[in-house]
Amino acid sequence: MTPEELNRTMEFIVEHQAKFSADLGDLTAYFKQFSERQEQDREDRIKFENWSKGITTQVVKLLEYQSGRLDWNDKEAREARKRHEELRREMQAQHREAMARLDRILDKLSDKLN
Repeated sequence: MTPEELNRTMEFIVEHQAKFSADLGDLTAYFKQFSERQEQDREDRIKFENWSKGITTQVVKLLEYQSGRLDWNDKEAREARKRHEELRREMQAQHREAMARLDRILDKLSDKLN
């Protein structure tokens, strides 16, 4: 190999070594940024999980409260229907009694008219 060819080969090797070194530096910086983003993502995920647990706890409490209200409302509605039915029966009985009285009065009046 001639000295000129040797110099070109050495220049080629030095250029590629410099490019490889620069690429390796870029790659190292990229991996550092990637690692930082992963750490931030992990922290964000932990914050989200904690927030999600808090929301879930609040939703469960709200559902328990609303379930209690619905149970109370169902009980009150059953009792109201029962009272309504009792009043309806009582009014029907009073109505039958009033009609029977009117019938007796009408019978007496018709006996007097005859």
